[in-house]
Amino acid sequence: MTEQERQHVIELLEQTRDDFLDLTQDLSQAQWTTLPEPGAWSVALVAEHLVSSEIMVGRLIQGVLASESDPDWEEKTAGQIEVLKRIMPMRSRKATAPEIVLPKGKIPVPDLRSRFRKARQRTLDFVSSVDQPIKQHLGPHPFFGLLNGYQWLVSIPLHNLRHNLQIVEALEKISRQDAKTQGRPQS
Repeated sequence: MTEQERQHVIELLEQTRDDFLDLTQDLSQAQWTTLPEPGAWSVALVAEHLVSSEIMVGRLIQGVLASESDPDWEEKTAGQIEVLKRIMPMRSRKATAPEIVLPKGKIPVPDLRSRFRKARQRTLDFVSSVDQPIKQHLGPHPFFGLLNGYQWLVSIPLHNLRHNLQIVEALEKISRQDAKTQGRPQS
């Protein structure tokens, strides 16, 4: 990973962290826990998914780095950054999260933001300090196929961006529901 790539990942991680924290600041208990529609996740479930995903991906990257480097990494992962950047934030395409990172409603709402901050800080610390040739180490992504270590790092804030957009959608739907039940005109 070049220094320019490292800085790019850090900027993406910081921006999506800040956006998440801004979106979830001062939410009521109802805003955290209301399902915006049947089958959809509440803001709390989205936050729990972000926390568990970031922890899981951090562990996965550690495992990838412990594996043998792949001399054909460039060929095997060519174009994946562009695919990730184009597809991952798209909310028009629904995805089913792997079982291991499905939210279960186990993290208390008051703990969600601090756990998110803690997980993100671990990721930022790792990105700032890693000195291994992470692009030479590969691991399979459940939706995007083989990714190198750098691509895995980039996937974290892109995943966060996707779910920040989901939070915006959820809060808008909840607001419309509240306006409708209180007889106010919808905006």
